[in-house]
Amino acid sequence: MKIHNLKNGIKLFVENNDKFNSSYFSVEFDTLLTKKNAAARSLLAQILSNSSKKYPNRQKITSFLDNDYGAEFFVTTTNLGRMSRLIFILKFPDPSLFPEDDLVKKTIDFLYQQIFYPLINSDGSFDPKVFSREKENFVLLNQSNLNDKNYLLHDQVRHHFFTDQIMKMPLQGESESILSLTNQDLAEEYKNIFNNSVLVGFSGKTDVSALAAEFEKWPIMSKRAIDPSDFLYVQKESKTIDSFFINKQGDQSLLEIAYLLKDFDLRTNDYFLSLLFSKLFGGYSRSLLFLSVREEQHLAYSIDSFLYPSRSLLVVSSGLKRSSIDSAEKIIDQQHKKISHGDLSAAQFVSAKKELISDIRFEADSQQARLQRNRTSLLEKDYLTDHEIIKSIERIDLRQLALFSQRVIKQVSGRLINEN
Repeated sequence: MKIHNLKNGIKLFVENNDKFNSSYFSVEFDTLLTKKNAAARSLLAQILSNSSKKYPNRQKITSFLDNDYGAEFFVTTTNLGRMSRLIFILKFPDPSLFPEDDLVKKTIDFLYQQIFYPLINSDGSFDPKVFSREKENFVLLNQSNLNDKNYLLHDQVRHHFFTDQIMKMPLQGESESILSLTNQDLAEEYKNIFNNSVLVGFSGKTDVSALAAEFEKWPIMSKRAIDPSDFLYVQKESKTIDSFFINKQGDQSLLEIAYLLKDFDLRTNDYFLSLLFSKLFGGYSRSLLFLSVREEQHLAYSIDSFLYPSRSLLVVSSGLKRSSIDSAEKIIDQQHKKISHGDLSAAQFVSAKKELISDIRFEADSQQARLQRNRTSLLEKDYLTDHEIIKSIERIDLRQLALFSQRVIKQVSGRLINEN
């Protein structure tokens, strides 16, 4: 698989396979994340998901999708390192199942309408009713997030972990930016996406040349190249652990610990080491933290580790009683040291490897996950097949993992403590 650079600036990559009974498009607009564009791009995704001139509301869109043999469509935003990604996603049945319809061309035409002909007025502003309705929904969604204790604690951990103001921001932007968004802001950001780097992905059975010819009919896009380093943000190490707590009324307490992946580089073996470390540490039901904190000591009802490789960040999150927090954090520190010292049984090490390899094979059966992973590998490092990824993991030995663990540095400890 490789990236095809089309004449109009679009970068096209195709995973041509007959493994699935469906086909999958993603059209991605990438640019550097800023305080100004974060909220606007999130609201823009919501509006472009639900309207265009040809399909002015979600009911019209749903009607088209139903007639397209049950296709699925949505627009979303996500961040990778310092990059903001606005992604149009359309999944539809394998075109060979319905030879009487040119489903590929039909779906490309639909994407064209949603991207190039949104529901905007002659002055370039969005339909006022649509803007007001979608902004109100966006504000309410943000408020509901702020009322969620897990979200609140994670938001504060992020603020304490990152020194860069952009990296401190939530995915959907800051609350003040969301509330102050105007129709003009949104119209301006819509124009800006055509100065983004544009990447189109396709998974399914197709003629690559014919597919490229269809997308070359689209207008000229930006030919701006993206620096792969922008997809990875590496935080500088702090020599002290930043500890804080939040008091909230309720029946549960939460503990969240943030670790820096020091000198992390996605384009090296670090990536595979980070996957294995996270899995072994707290990433499955036989992980060190799950067995020690939850099953043996009964200190928590939940404990997990979450890996954010594009941010050189790993997070351990636990739900527990207030009286158990100190003991749980002490055991978490002890289990981290065990990995760093290579103090693991062969059974523990092999079990985590097998679980991780099973996850990769399972991911290979998910068309969306597979396409996104391959897209990431193409841009950030050399493309690897599933077999090559699994072989890379199998080659990791305990000494390599122990050395990597020594570069997993505890930076922030956040506690949300109930007041009942």
